[in-house]
Amino acid sequence: MKYQPLESKSALNKVSGRFPFKWDLNIYRGCQHGCIYCYAIYSHKYLDNNDYFGTIYYKENILSCLEKELSSPKWKHELVNIGGCL
Repeated sequence: MKYQPLESKSALNKVSGRFPFKWDLNIYRGCQHGCIYCYAIYSHKYLDNNDYFGTIYYKENILSCLEKELSSPKWKHELVNIGGCL
């Protein structure tokens, strides 16, 4: 297993659909489980790495991004899903 830093532009991602929350927070990209039905493998294509199950990309600046977003006057204090693989 390899761990690589990844620069993040934002911490929160807007969620659409029928969920009880409107935002999603994922602090890393990748997985070591190796499920054959994994729907998230596509997310590594733009990272120039085909080893989705062998490399975890951690978002090294996630805390500063999250602090900025949550302290914004535009933040409506909506529910946030944390690490739910959406």
